[in-house]
Amino acid sequence: MRLSIHKQADPEDKQKKTVILLHGLLGRARNLGMLQRALSPFFNTIAFDLRSHGDSPHGLLDYHVMAKDVLETMDQLNISKASLIGHSMGERSQWP
Repeated sequence: MRLSIHKQADPEDKQKKTVILLHGLLGRARNLGMLQRALSPFFNTIAFDLRSHGDSPHGLLDYHVMAKDVLETMDQLNISKASLIGHSMGERSQWP
C-alpha cells in the first residue's frame, strides 16, 4: 500500500541522509511536524501517514502488514536506505 507522505527535503542536496518519521496510534504524519522541522536542516525528512491514519488508505491494522507498507512506500520513492524514527505504534511498524 502506498502511504501518504509529508516531505521536507531538498532534492538538490544528495549529501543529506534520509530520515523517515512514523507517528503513533490515532496520529498522523503532521503530529511529528516540529521534529521534522528541527531535523530538516540536517536530513531529508519524510513523515508517513501509516495505514488507516491521516490521508493514507484504510486497511488491516497488523504490524507485519504495516512494516511492509513502509518498505513498499520506500521502494516507490526510490529510497534504498534511511533511518527510521517511530513513536509508539510507529516504532512497532518498523519491524515485523
